[in-house]
Amino acid sequence: MDSKSRRIIEGLEMLDIKPNDTLLVHSSYKSLGTTELNPIEILKLFIGYLDKGTLILPALSHKHVTPQNPCFDNRKTSSCVGYLPEIFRTKFNIIRSIHPTHSACAIGKD
Repeated sequence: MDSKSRRIIEGLEMLDIKPNDTLLVHSSYKSLGTTELNPIEILKLFIGYLDKGTLILPALSHKHVTPQNPCFDNRKTSSCVGYLPEIFRTKFNIIRSIHPTHSACAIGKD
């Protein structure tokens, strides 16, 4: 594992997050403080670390599902809370909740 990846794993360990935990990550790509890893690599690190747990990211769509546009499709409606959640939603085999404006996407045991 390279040093960039190791920093993220060490951060999870310092927060006492265990591989069988359920972790809700609400973060921006920029806030992670690294541009050496792309979003898919970062998400794979989280998924790999939580190999016996569950990773959840918000998939809020309140900017897209409005009184003027009330249609919501949990497979197609994009999220509006950043790059990492949208990559997670579209590039991984996730399950998305069905709340029209405040959904979440998850992968893992639960």
